Amino acid sequence: MMLSVALYAATTGHSARAQGAGLRPARSDQVMWGGMGFSVPHAEISRAFPMVASALAAVGGQGTLAMAFAERLSRAYVAGVTEDPRNLLSSRSDPALLFSLSIDFEQMILVPGEGGSNEFQLSFVYALAQVLYLDLPRQSGSDGDLRVLYSFPFRVQSGDTARVGNAADRSNNFKRLLFDADNSLVNVFGTKVAARRFREAGLPKRLKVMSVTLTPEAGAVIRDLGLAQALGSLFFGQALTASLAERGELSVLPFARNDVLLRALASRFDQFPDIGRVFERLDDPAENHYVVDLTVHRVLRRSNGSNVSNVVYARGLSVFVKVTDVHGGRVVFDKKILLIENHELPKAMFDRLKDYDLRYFVQITIKLFDQFCGALMNDNAVALRALGLETALDLADAKALRQLLLACRY
Repeated sequence: MMLSVALYAATTGHSARAQGAGLRPARSDQVMWGGMGFSVPHAEISRAFPMVASALAAVGGQGTLAMAFAERLSRAYVAGVTEDPRNLLSSRSDPALLFSLSIDFEQMILVPGEGGSNEFQLSFVYALAQVLYLDLPRQSGSDGDLRVLYSFPFRVQSGDTARVGNAADRSNNFKRLLFDADNSLVNVFGTKVAARRFREAGLPKRLKVMSVTLTPEAGAVIRDLGLAQALGSLFFGQALTASLAERGELSVLPFARNDVLLRALASRFDQFPDIGRVFERLDDPAENHYVVDLTVHRVLRRSNGSNVSNVVYARGLSVFVKVTDVHGGRVVFDKKILLIENHELPKAMFDRLKDYDLRYFVQITIKLFDQFCGALMNDNAVALRALGLETALDLADAKALRQLLLACRY
C-alpha cells in the first residue's frame, strides 16, 4: 500500500482559463488533507529512508509530519484544512487544485570531527511538491483533465555534529531537518508552495530530466573511490532536477518515477477505478515539451600538493547537459559544464579519505548544478564562462535555452 501526501484544494485565486477547454472554475478556499508518505511502497520505507523513518518514529510517527504540513496550509488557506481522510472525492466534485507531496530521496554523510569524539553529519532530504488542476472524468464521456500547474522538486540539507556512533544524535539531526531548522522540509514547503496562489491560466510548459548516463571513464573512477552506491544516476538526476526548480525557478517534473500520484491519489476517488489513466499521462515522454539528458563525462580526484600536516586534493567533474525540444524535434542545447575545487585533508584523517571524497563530490555536484541553473536563468555570462561555457556560440546557445525555459516558470 502506498502512503501519500495529498492535499485537495480549491483556492479563491483560481480562475479557469478554458472557455472552449471544458474546464470549470474551482469555487472555494478549503484544503482537503489526505495524509503523508513517500515515493516508494510502504514496505520499502524503512530500507529506502532509514534516517527519515527513524526521525519520524522518535516524534510519534508519520502523522506528526502530516499535521505539520496541514498546519502550514491552514496559514495560507483561510477556510482551513479538512483533516478527515475518509472524505473521498466523488463524481460531483468540482474541478479543483490538487496538491501532492512525496519524500523522494535521503542521503547522510558522516565525516569525523577534530578530536575524534564527534562526527560532522551532512543530511539531505529530497522532496517533490506538485500542484495540478484536476477535472474528473464525467458521465458525459469526458476523460477528465489533469494539468501540471506547478512542480517543485526541492532539496533541504543541514550540517550538524553528532557523537561518534550515536544513533540518537543522527536521528535527532534528521528530525531538525524535517521540522525545526530554518530550511527544514516543513518550512520550505510553507514558503515555496503552500503560501502561493495558483491560477489555471498561464500553464507552464512541461520540463523533465529524462535520463542520466555515466561514461565508462566516470563510472570507473566512482567505483574505484568506493562511491558507486551514493553517486549513481538517481543522485545526479535528483540533484539536477532540484537545481532547475530551486535556482532556475522552473516548474519541473520528477526525475524518478513517482508512485504517489499514480497509486495513492487514485485511491482517493470513490467511483473511478480507471482514474489512474488520468495520472499516467504524466509519465508519457511525448507529453513533455523539453527533456534534459545528462551525461556524467569525467570525475577527477588527485593529490595536488601537501605540507607537513595536510594533503591538498583536487576534486571535480564535468557533465554534458543536453536539452531537446520534444515537439520541435530539435536539440536546443548540448554543452559541457565543469567544476574543480581544492580541499585540504589532515594527514591524521587519511584513513577516512573515502568519507571526505563522498562529502566533497556531493557538494561539488550540487554547487555545479546550482551555479549553472542560476547563471543560465539570470543570463549571467561571467558565471557561465566560469563553468566552461567560454565561446560566443556557447553563450548564444545558453541565451536561446533560457528563452525557452522561461515558458516553464509558473
